[in-house]
Amino acid sequence: AVIVLIPKEGSRLGHFIVILPKRSHIEYFSSLGGSPFEELKKLDEPKQIFEDLLGKNYIYNRVKLQSGSYRIEDCAAFVLARVYLFNL
Repeated sequence: AVIVLIPKEGSRLGHFIVILPKRSHIEYFSSLGGSPFEELKKLDEPKQIFEDLLGKNYIYNRVKLQSGSYRIEDCAAFVLARVYLFNL
């Protein structure tokens, strides 16, 4: 698993996500439940790095597990739980 902190441009806030390698695809997990590119847009970050990293064969969590605020402690806890439950 690769845990990534995506910073919010011009702010001290950010958002933790995790990228999990699976047998036939890559899983992008975010507790905000958005696509990787929707979230990068909200954080004012370029999408090229994630396009290169994820490729075309990836899935992502669509269930919103936390509020839309970027409180790092919330998303970090969800990311650690997802890593712990990697085999699900």
